[in-house]
Amino acid sequence: MFCMKKFFKKDEPARDIRQNNLKVGVQLMGSLLVCYPEVTAINYDPEKDWLELSFMVRKPVPEGRKLDDFLDFLRESLEVYHEMEEGLCVWSSVSLEEQHDTLMIQVVRNLGDLSRGELEVMAELMVDRFGDSLLVDRHTEENLPLEFANMHSEILDQLLDQPQELAIKERIAAVRENDRVVVYNR
Repeated sequence: MFCMKKFFKKDEPARDIRQNNLKVGVQLMGSLLVCYPEVTAINYDPEKDWLELSFMVRKPVPEGRKLDDFLDFLRESLEVYHEMEEGLCVWSSVSLEEQHDTLMIQVVRNLGDLSRGELEVMAELMVDRFGDSLLVDRHTEENLPLEFANMHSEILDQLLDQPQELAIKERIAAVRENDRVVVYNR
């Protein structure tokens, strides 16, 4: 009408890059939650390039399952995994937070060297240790529509295989809400 697009056109490439970075972040977070129903929430801090994965466990914890021992075991297992698979020493932090009738176990990692194998190790160790006490979304890859599950699995593989593409500039959080995955920038 008034050729306003031409007037604002020089600002579009910067906005496109920012939107693309946000889109990559949304795809990553959403696919992580779809592929790993054991993960309850994810937070990403671009300044530190840290990804925080949260797992929730109902109290009381099954007998004979000491939490401090498990946190050390989880941290050591992740270190051994990286040394054996990639020959790398990778930084990670594992912590525990109590909230009323649940425990939240948080694993903080650098996003750039996160691998699918490491995610598998985390999920398996959580299920093995806490069993039915671990809050797991009922929408697992096995009972989602095959095409939907495969799409998110492929997206996750592609994004994790190309860490240089993961130049996410926004603080992003993802949570499960009822039957949905909600991803938002903070």
